Amino acid sequence: MTSIPIAARSSSGINLTLGPPNFGNVQDFNPVQSKSCRTMLFSPDGTYFAYVNGHVLKIVRTDNWKDVAVIENTKAYHLAFSPKREPQWSADEKLFTRMVNTDVVFYEDLNFERIVTRINCHKVVSYKLSPNVGTYFVLCHTPGSPGQPSFGRLFKYPNFDGQQAIANKSFFQADKVDFYWNSKGNNALLLTSTEVDKTGGSYYGKQGLHFVGLNGQTSMITLSKEGPIYSVQWSPKNQEFCVIYGFMPAKTTIFNVKCEPVFELGTGARNSIYYNPHGNILLLGGFGNLRGQIELWDAVNKKKIGSCDAADSTLLEWAADGEHFLTATTAPRLRIANGYKIWHYSGALLFEKPSPQQEELYDVTWKSYSKSAYKEPTIIAKKVEGIAPSQPQASTQAYRPPSARNRPAVKFSLHDEEEPAYKPGI
Repeated sequence: MTSIPIAARSSSGINLTLGPPNFGNVQDFNPVQSKSCRTMLFSPDGTYFAYVNGHVLKIVRTDNWKDVAVIENTKAYHLAFSPKREPQWSADEKLFTRMVNTDVVFYEDLNFERIVTRINCHKVVSYKLSPNVGTYFVLCHTPGSPGQPSFGRLFKYPNFDGQQAIANKSFFQADKVDFYWNSKGNNALLLTSTEVDKTGGSYYGKQGLHFVGLNGQTSMITLSKEGPIYSVQWSPKNQEFCVIYGFMPAKTTIFNVKCEPVFELGTGARNSIYYNPHGNILLLGGFGNLRGQIELWDAVNKKKIGSCDAADSTLLEWAADGEHFLTATTAPRLRIANGYKIWHYSGALLFEKPSPQQEELYDVTWKSYSKSAYKEPTIIAKKVEGIAPSQPQASTQAYRPPSARNRPAVKFSLHDEEEPAYKPGI
């Protein structure tokens, strides 16, 4: 098994170590000693690693860790390899797009002197390119005026006239829309939200989840529990998506592309969804104001295969091999007990690296790889051998006052309403 490199950025600089099974330092990379390393990232296929040390921007090759570009006198705070985020590139870099006021403008073939076309009649406030190559689609959000609905519109590039939309989805109560394309680029989810729920029903504001397909199909996803939508993720296998929603204990449901619930994973203290890169393992976690409990599921056979506790985690990321993931406690979210841990999908803790005292950890990330670099892992139900955590685990026993300690314990549950996992219709 080849060790996957891990980059860690802290208040001391940037260091590269190896994941399982070696866990040593990357010998050919000289650690960056600087208190001003504001950003770092791997290119999408992992060929390059870029970072800024406060004065110089460097790009190195990851096969030998040699410099390929050095840009002096830069104080950049953010970096992005195309195709990434705003401004947006198509997956093959044929298109380059950006917002200009409420227009979306398009350039082709790295020619930034000429705008090829634009979306200019829909007052767009946000948009998202599909991940397709060769044929391109765009989802746009047009906010509604008072008393009128907002619209999500799906266009095929470059057909942007008002009557050329492949699909139109209207919705009220949508100050903001988050777009979730599946990796194949043939279906998408729109998560609508308002800052405030004017009905007073929710502290989080009002949310809705909608489906849009390239075949023109649109629908609103019906969720069977009231409350906020915490997390939405497509399976990398593209045929289903997972949603965590509802007042705690939150409910977790897997839907097919017909927006039908195909499996209920019960309720619990969860608010985060992480599929492994191959889509055969589903990780559910409860972070932030929850205790860091993690469940791992065989996403194909819908069986629970592992669990672990990663308290105070502010970051979680799967490795490209689909078998290992890391959790980290980072600043500025938490400034004490910083460090990261590496886990096996069975829930076994394999390695931990606490940050030295007085050092703040800002970011940790695995090296990226192309999708074909690792085969889908075969899931083995047996838990692998791990290590004991260095920090003592919190007691799961309920506190009992001295006056009650010699009396029989009274059994009760804080989560009487929790539901088990089941398949709808059975």
